[in-house]
Amino acid sequence: MKLLDTSVLIDIDIGGKEVREKAKELDAEGRHAISTISLYEFYWGIYRKQLKEKKLVSWIPILRLRRLCTI
Repeated sequence: MKLLDTSVLIDIDIGGKEVREKAKELDAEGRHAISTISLYEFYWGIYRKQLKEKKLVSWIPILRLRRLCTI
């Protein structure tokens, strides 16, 4: 069994042709796993990114639509 690092999780999440091919190779080689630490780091990074995005647009007013609009 191979232990995958956080950077591998991020690469798989982001995607891309090369990453998908490498993931298939790993699947063919046998079982692999992630540690609870890598899982924590992965979710912590997602949370921090969401906080940063909220701060970037926090000064922009949000216009709430009352009806479905189509173009």
